[in-house]
Amino acid sequence: MLTFPVLFQKAGIVTGIIVLVVSCLISYTTCRIYIMHLAPKDNDVEDTIKRIMGLKWERFFRLITGFYLILLNIIYLILIVDQIYNIIFFIMSKAGVENSIANKEVDHLVFDKFSKQYLAIIMFLPLLALTFMKNLSFVIKLASFGVGSVFIYFSFLIYQFFKSIVDGVDFNQITWVSSNVG
Repeated sequence: MLTFPVLFQKAGIVTGIIVLVVSCLISYTTCRIYIMHLAPKDNDVEDTIKRIMGLKWERFFRLITGFYLILLNIIYLILIVDQIYNIIFFIMSKAGVENSIANKEVDHLVFDKFSKQYLAIIMFLPLLALTFMKNLSFVIKLASFGVGSVFIYFSFLIYQFFKSIVDGVDFNQITWVSSNVG
């Protein structure tokens, strides 16, 4: 789900919608199969896999879900750095100090100005700490701030939308269909 903005940017609107429909069908089928085989004593998917397939497959499931968690954290780090950097770049450009921040479209490492690389280093440690937390009460308290950050982000998106409308939208630059799905 975190990769959907990237999907729509790279693959296009029509192709992105097709991928969403296929993803929805796969998720529905998976949940349906899981519900059909769920026993009342099973607490989670791991218990169901152990009961049906045995200890060997439970260990394999743990390995796969651990690897999946690492990949999701990498994707989340990339997306959050990209979004926060856009907001910081927007604020800096409105303040008139865009010379102290690297351009958003730089394709090489930049360390002489504030850049996505510095932001990734800054964001890595808190996200790593959140990943390994056992007591989640702090995360639950932190989630209450998520509403405010979502509000700020949507305000930024609405501003950019109206700015694009006023400046004129070039529909030739919008990707509608592409074979670049992954």
